[in-house]
Amino acid sequence: MQAANAAAATAAYWRDSAPKHETQLLCRQLLHDVPECVRSTFPDFDNEFLKAASATLPSLLSSIEALESALAQIEAQRFTEMGFRAVKIRVGHDLPTDLDRIRTVQSELGDGIAVYTDANQAFEPKEAIRRGLALADAGVTWFEEPVAAGDFAGHAMVRAALPIDVASGETEYTRFGMQQYLDAGSVDVLMPDLQRVGGYTEFKVAASAAAAKNVPISSHFFTEYSLAVGGSEVGCRTIESIDWFQPLFNEAPELVDGQLVVPDRPGHGFTFDRKAVAHHAVD
Repeated sequence: MQAANAAAATAAYWRDSAPKHETQLLCRQLLHDVPECVRSTFPDFDNEFLKAASATLPSLLSSIEALESALAQIEAQRFTEMGFRAVKIRVGHDLPTDLDRIRTVQSELGDGIAVYTDANQAFEPKEAIRRGLALADAGVTWFEEPVAAGDFAGHAMVRAALPIDVASGETEYTRFGMQQYLDAGSVDVLMPDLQRVGGYTEFKVAASAAAAKNVPISSHFFTEYSLAVGGSEVGCRTIESIDWFQPLFNEAPELVDGQLVVPDRPGHGFTFDRKAVAHHAVD
């Protein structure tokens, strides 16, 4: 009974007092380790933990690739029908073409749906500034990877010149690469890629370093695995939504009112479809 009382007090703490974003992963993992005597004594124990572990995160759909404005419009229509409230569009063509595509997409999306842009390291700093000012005038929310990933000073120069946010980090590796962005003042939003940064531990170290400088983070790729760790960080601004790997999983991310639901299943909340994985096996 003493153990059960302690467990109940712990559940109440996680529910009412602890900073919820920082405890979500722990709550889900602990559910697998709760003794049966606790569950039998307190039948609502799981629910109390899950109240602490529940969360949603804004989803950023990536991305509109079509060069022709008409095709970009079709893509935008499909994405909004899916329920997304923020979409990313690839830029890096000639400026009039990019602006026409952006305006076409904005017209299709309507009010209340944000447009983000990603240049994939396409420009030198001066050209990135020229492009970024035009994007800002067009009402774009952020400018991602405007210059070469390793050009931290160039990022900082672009960031200082633009009224919109500069986001980057997906092409750098480990906590040390992330720290270089932060030390140089290169970004308004840090984007660690879960694979390149080195998995959950390095992702959380990078997120903590960003939080110490009041820099929010956004995930890159790997939606299924990024949801839980992003949900455990107070400073996670968006989760990038890409369905490339969805066929490998039994579960699918849930989108509600433009927000991705952090699953209440144990661990990161997704399990492999073993048949799908076996189909892609190589000798």
